[in-house]
Amino acid sequence: MTKAHKRRPSSALSSRGRHLVYSSLSSKRRKRIYIEIKNQIRRAAPHLGGLFYTHDYLHGKNGWIDCYFLGKNRTVYNVTLETARHCFSEMVRERARDDAEDLLPSEEITFAPRDPVTGCRQIIFPEDTPNKVFNGMSRWDWRLAQERLICEARSIHVFEKITLHHDYACGVGLHATIDVPTLTVATINEFTLAFLKHETAFTNPKPLSYGYDEIFWGLDANAIVDPCENPPRENAEYV
Repeated sequence: MTKAHKRRPSSALSSRGRHLVYSSLSSKRRKRIYIEIKNQIRRAAPHLGGLFYTHDYLHGKNGWIDCYFLGKNRTVYNVTLETARHCFSEMVRERARDDAEDLLPSEEITFAPRDPVTGCRQIIFPEDTPNKVFNGMSRWDWRLAQERLICEARSIHVFEKITLHHDYACGVGLHATIDVPTLTVATINEFTLAFLKHETAFTNPKPLSYGYDEIFWGLDANAIVDPCENPPRENAEYV
């Protein structure tokens, strides 16, 4: 599932429709964005702890979320936060896709002949068709098996890091990868407090790698919700 676009607190377009960088906005507009985010954080404090705000549903096992929190000097941080395990799984999936492409480039979908009764034509997906190139497996099944082999080889590494981006329209962009099993209200608040001590970019030089069974390989379903109407479920299970 692709990541949902974050709801922006205020318009970031000029009268001519051009994208405006947060630092170029007037102090009045920056203050309005700051106050809006501050009010959202306060409103959701009984459920989220009072340090951050997110529209992503925290079900207890999130691999990534988008959120906002506030820094010094009325700084608004527009945050994309993910676990190192989620980052690692995405890289493993990409490597497995590339390996499959190297063996046999993907084909376009085709259509079976029309059913004489219904007149419908069934779509044929090459990924579902067994192929000798993939040891008699379908492309999809071969990729799943390859993901396990890639993990066992420990050939992919990720790093804890924080990067800051000053081309965002609604605050300073902050991308962070942290080594926690899942993102919960508690881990997000711990990260926020740790970052606010220094408010700087950071990279941990220690490489991280995970075994296949340490990763959740299903869909990381992040629904957009109001946390006050749908409180987080810290102990939720995937369904």
